[in-house]
Amino acid sequence: MRDVFREHYGFGASDIEKVVAKFREYFSETGLLENDVYPGIREILKLLGDCGAVMAVATSKAAFYAVRVLRHFQLSGYFSFVSGDEMDGSLTKHGKGEIIRIALDVLDPERKLSAVIIGDRKHDIIGGRDAGIDTIGITWGYGSRAELEEAGATWIAESTDDLYGLITKLSGGRFS
Repeated sequence: MRDVFREHYGFGASDIEKVVAKFREYFSETGLLENDVYPGIREILKLLGDCGAVMAVATSKAAFYAVRVLRHFQLSGYFSFVSGDEMDGSLTKHGKGEIIRIALDVLDPERKLSAVIIGDRKHDIIGGRDAGIDTIGITWGYGSRAELEEAGATWIAESTDDLYGLITKLSGGRFS
């Protein structure tokens, strides 16, 4: 969040914490509920869960907010773990890779499972690379195909159907 305010809105270091506090004031009561679940996502999560996929959320948002959003949209049952930032932003100072590594450490400390991060921004792709896992960039979120390509996404999905097909292919048909 701090990076977005800095990169896209031009806030300087002296204003970032004030802007974050103001944003959280709105987000904590209203903004976090002003989301929608993309069409097809519930179905993908259900199919993957039914096939035994272990799923986690790795977000730059404060974990506290991510848990509330998942509960509100009745998605929390699909995920075994939520890895997010601390309220003070201390984890994202090290990049998204740190948040991804925490999820991997909790769910697969010996790194025996195949893992991939699915995300819509360069931070997801760079974080996945930093954590040593493959990445799937999705083009229906906040980022663009160009951003995902430039960040080095391993694969790119243009739709939820593409995403499910890619996951099925990568799993050798295990998740079909």
